[in-house]
Amino acid sequence: MLQNFAERCSVCRILLLLFLFNHLVFSMNAAFACHCPKDFIPIGPAKPCVHDGDCEEGEKCCVYDRNPICAPAFFPDQGCPLTNGLNGLCAELCSSDSECSVGEMCCFNGCGHQCMSTVPVKSGCCGPQVFTPWCYSFCGHDSDCSGEKKCCPTTCGRVCKDPIFLRTC
Repeated sequence: MLQNFAERCSVCRILLLLFLFNHLVFSMNAAFACHCPKDFIPIGPAKPCVHDGDCEEGEKCCVYDRNPICAPAFFPDQGCPLTNGLNGLCAELCSSDSECSVGEMCCFNGCGHQCMSTVPVKSGCCGPQVFTPWCYSFCGHDSDCSGEKKCCPTTCGRVCKDPIFLRTC
């Protein structure tokens, strides 16, 4: 009986490690994502793309007039407000920031995407999500954190962390 339990625990540990590894890799890719410029007119022919990996370093695959092209990426000083788990309108009212008015971004509203007023974002990025055994948010936005610290997602909530600064997007 005890041996059977120990074997099951080994399998659980392996599955947990695989889950955490995959989550960490995905989180790192998502955490370092930059944003597209609101408007971009390429000099010369635009390089078509399907995803960010098709673009040069410092560029992002952005959609303009329904055409995905590589554009210079940047870290914004404004971002989307948190949804706090509230369900918004379940419709895709926008697909990129370029469809929104000045001072707005295309944000997840809890169910779909819509243009929303932005909130200030401190410089740097959060880096990979940290595993936490508790589900609690100690902050809602960067402005809730002291000094240069950013409000960053954990595996179950949000905490204030020192930012990571990258040379390029």
